[in-house]
Amino acid sequence: ITNFLKKSYKNKFLVFGGTGLLGNNILKALNNKGDVYSFVNNRKSNLKKVKNVKFKLSEKILRDFLIKNNITTIINSAGLVSIEKCEKNNKLAWISNTNLVKTIVASIKNEDINLVHISTDHIFNKRKGKIKEEEKYFSKNFYAKTKIDAEKIIKKSEVNYIILRSNFFGKGTFFRRSFSDYILYNLKNNNKFYLWKNIFFSPVNMRTLTDVILKLLEINQNGIFNISSSENISKYNFGKLLAKRYKLNQNLVLPKTFVTSKENVRRPLNMSLSNNKIINLFPSMKKELSIMRQVEFIK
Repeated sequence: ITNFLKKSYKNKFLVFGGTGLLGNNILKALNNKGDVYSFVNNRKSNLKKVKNVKFKLSEKILRDFLIKNNITTIINSAGLVSIEKCEKNNKLAWISNTNLVKTIVASIKNEDINLVHISTDHIFNKRKGKIKEEEKYFSKNFYAKTKIDAEKIIKKSEVNYIILRSNFFGKGTFFRRSFSDYILYNLKNNNKFYLWKNIFFSPVNMRTLTDVILKLLEINQNGIFNISSSENISKYNFGKLLAKRYKLNQNLVLPKTFVTSKENVRRPLNMSLSNNKIINLFPSMKKELSIMRQVEFIK
C-alpha cells in the first residue's frame, strides 16, 4: 500500500463515470481505501463501500457538496466516447465531454481539491511516430473537438489537475464490453471479424492505468501525462496478439483498411502515444508497460 493510500482516511474522492469501463476499475481500486462517492448518471455502483450520490449538476450545488463532504480529489472518467454518437448528437457530446468539465472546474476554483481528468489519444494528427504530451491539438471529428475543448478549459484554470491521455483495454462490465472483450468474444465463439490494419495505437490495460493514477496522486503530480504501452500496434495486430496469447484461432481476425471517404466519421490513423514522461517518473514501470505483459491480465 502506498503512503498516499495509507493516509486515505484524510482523502475523500468523488468519481464521475464510476460505472463506465475505466471508472468501475477506479472505484474498485479506491474501495476500502477511504471515503469514495460515485456520481450516479444512469447506474449505481454496487461496491459496498462506495457511496452513490445524485444531484442536479450546477456549479453551486456541486461546490456545496464538495465542501460539505470535504472532498479532496475529483476523478472524471465520464463522457460520451462513441465517435459515431458524438457526430449524430453534438449537443449531448458537448454536455457530456465539455460542459461537465466546465462545471467541475468552476466548482473547485479557489478550493484545495485535485482534479484527475481522463482525456483521449484521438486529438492529434501526427502521421508517424510517437506522440508526446506537448504535440499540437487537431480534431478529426466532433468527439475530438469536445475533448480538446475540455483540456483547454482545465489548462486555462488555476486548479490542481492531472490530465491523462490514454487508450485502454481489459475486462469490461456485464453491460458494456471493452475492445479486448469484443475481440475475445468473437474468437471464443469462432466468429470471423475485421479490424483496421492501418490505425495504430498504444493501448494500456485498465489495471495499469488505474495504478498509474494512484501513483501520480501519491506524489502530488500536476500536468498532462500519456499513459500508454511502450509499443505501438495496429488494431488488427492487437487482435492477432490476443488470439495468440489465449491460444485461439488467429485466422478469425481479418484485416481491413480504414478509408475516410468510405466511412461515416473521420478518425486519426496514428494514436501512438509516447510514455517517456511516465517511465522517467516511474522507471520501475517500464516492464509493466509492455503490451505483451499487460495482455496477461485481461481475464
